[in-house]
Amino acid sequence: MTSQIRRADISICCNLAEGSARISQADQNRFYEIAFGSAVEVVNLLILCNDMEYLPDEDYALLRTELEKITYHINKLSGKKPGG
Repeated sequence: MTSQIRRADISICCNLAEGSARISQADQNRFYEIAFGSAVEVVNLLILCNDMEYLPDEDYALLRTELEKITYHINKLSGKKPGG
């Protein structure tokens, strides 16, 4: 799971970087959507880690809060409203 979280985490920043280099908003949004999907993947993996008691509740809560901030900002980049 650690390896998968790392790969998904790297995918977030790489897709944000690649999207920011695109000229058209549609191309940018495609990469931002992939980054958002990777962030949701990390959330899912953190839930599993917490459920399996690999990750303490306090650490899970902190990481979940940080990922919610990240997904909020990714949505802002793509011009979407929060939660959508």
